[in-house]
Amino acid sequence: MRVLRTASVALVLLAAGCAPFGDVGGGGPAAEVRFNLKPASYEQMDGWSSATLPTAFATFKISCSAIMRRSLVEAMGGNAAYGIVADWKDSCNAALSSNDISETSARAFFVRWFSPVQVLNGEDEVGLFTGYYEPELQGSRRRTPEFNVPLYRRPSDLVEAELGQFRPTLKGERVAGRVVNGRLVPYAPRKEIVAAGLGSASSPLVYVNDRAAAFFLQIQGSGRIKLTSGDTIRAAYDGQNGHPYTAIGRILVDRGEVPKSELSCSGSVPGWKAIPIRPKP
Repeated sequence: MRVLRTASVALVLLAAGCAPFGDVGGGGPAAEVRFNLKPASYEQMDGWSSATLPTAFATFKISCSAIMRRSLVEAMGGNAAYGIVADWKDSCNAALSSNDISETSARAFFVRWFSPVQVLNGEDEVGLFTGYYEPELQGSRRRTPEFNVPLYRRPSDLVEAELGQFRPTLKGERVAGRVVNGRLVPYAPRKEIVAAGLGSASSPLVYVNDRAAAFFLQIQGSGRIKLTSGDTIRAAYDGQNGHPYTAIGRILVDRGEVPKSELSCSGSVPGWKAIPIRPKP
């Protein structure tokens, strides 16, 4: 589900980037995950009584527009834990048929169609939590001696393919590349793009003044750039070059630059009570 409480959304979004349940940088043994859901009440949800819900309701309607275009038997989020599209049909139809986005109507909608649950680590309220942040960089529309690190538009020659469309056994696998003489070949690796750019296939959207910050923005997949004009623009994920991701944390550990015990993007907090919302049957 895309419309959950903010804390729960953060857990889902950062899981792939920080690999919080595995070894630093990936590749190590995964820790035991005892994910458990306990029925709860709206009164237990911090901020529920004071929350401004019309925005959440409007966002849910946008999500429903995309959800209802999918096959009813398709797993939500690619994971059966979130149910299938059909589980969301009734609540989405109810949302899309409503034009009332008042506070009272939005609150009544969520109470009618969703059941709060508490996320537990087995039976323990103490568990691992992660956070998602949106970095803010300083940038300029024009290249200058200070702002000289480009953030590129999606290349016009970038081709992405879902391999499951060709062979069922490859469902979930995808590749990216470009077509040369009628054949799909790997796209340029990051090192080449940084060194030589993308030629006529792309042009910079903006220039920033911090190469490391630009790198982490690309890992995060989104961010804000505050321009010299005073305006702020948003950067969002729009594709990748198809090469395997190499975690910088793993490289730092392998080189002995940072002890593995000191490199982490997750933590444990007593009494954590992130309560997502699940659809009622």
